[in-house]
Amino acid sequence: MGFSDDIMQIAKFLPPKGERQTIMFSATMPREIQQLASTLLHDPAEVKLAVSKPADGIHQSAYVCHEAQKMGVLKHLFAEKKPERVIIFAGSKLKVKDMAIAMRRAGYNVGAMHSDLSQAERDEVMFNFKSQKIDILVATDIVARGIDIDDIQLVVNYDVPHDAEDYVHRVGRTARAGAEGRAITLISSKDQPLFGQIERFLERVIDKNPMPPELGEAPEYTGNASRRKSLGKTSRKGKKKPRSGNKPKQSQAKSNDPKRAEGKSNKDIQRAEGTPNESKPSQTTTNNIERAAGTPQPQSNETPSDNPSPKPRRRKHRRRPNGKGSAGQNGAATGAEQGS
Repeated sequence: MGFSDDIMQIAKFLPPKGERQTIMFSATMPREIQQLASTLLHDPAEVKLAVSKPADGIHQSAYVCHEAQKMGVLKHLFAEKKPERVIIFAGSKLKVKDMAIAMRRAGYNVGAMHSDLSQAERDEVMFNFKSQKIDILVATDIVARGIDIDDIQLVVNYDVPHDAEDYVHRVGRTARAGAEGRAITLISSKDQPLFGQIERFLERVIDKNPMPPELGEAPEYTGNASRRKSLGKTSRKGKKKPRSGNKPKQSQAKSNDPKRAEGKSNKDIQRAEGTPNESKPSQTTTNNIERAAGTPQPQSNETPSDNPSPKPRRRKHRRRPNGKGSAGQNGAATGAEQGS
């Protein structure tokens, strides 16, 4: 069956693993299968067989393209030759569903195979594909193993598999029993390192087909990470912080602000240093300096509207120019003159 849930359901009705003999076969041994084996088997002896290479009758090639160009490449292939007995492998069941919908809208006779289908639905899809009621089968890797279908003409790896063994099993669906077939892989920029590992495993360089002119320019194949990504990292690391000398405009903008020039912080600095303000001093600053020197202050000519908040304490220490005023005010003024 090839599904762990079904296997574990059967194992519940078997004797304990220490009291039975179990033989387990698997095309590959990823981490999930190793965990399943440790659950089912008791002190097993492991036998590994070398992974076979693709058959000589498989004509392998690839298209280096952007992710958005992949569907255009498929349409180009199917325009050259009518699709019959074609399997397209995608990397996830979500992508299988989306591709099946998009290709049906484009007018292709498509079936989808993924793990979300019930066993009855899977049997129906495979029966329709074998009986040629379906021309194109979009599937995940569950179709790559354990399914024997003759006369598969074309296998397309829409996504590059993460393991070289998966690639061998995928393309092995075609060219069976001494026949010939084609296997085409669509390589995006992010999948180039994976395909480079596959080429090293196969010990050969797979032919790269030219991109159809109507699809635009294709990325360069290097077998490594995309150049755009590497350049982006370098530019971020090499970015220099602006020097303090590169900000004259900001400093000039602050100094030209009249509110900033007459702010309290500037006045406090001028008082502490004893330096006069180059700008016209305010009335409050002038009065403070005259009081400290004992100089009599003339009466301000400002009207109440010009000075909306006069302080009564300041009026007591001022002498009117005409000499009129209360006795306390004249006495305060005389005392200030004698003290000067």
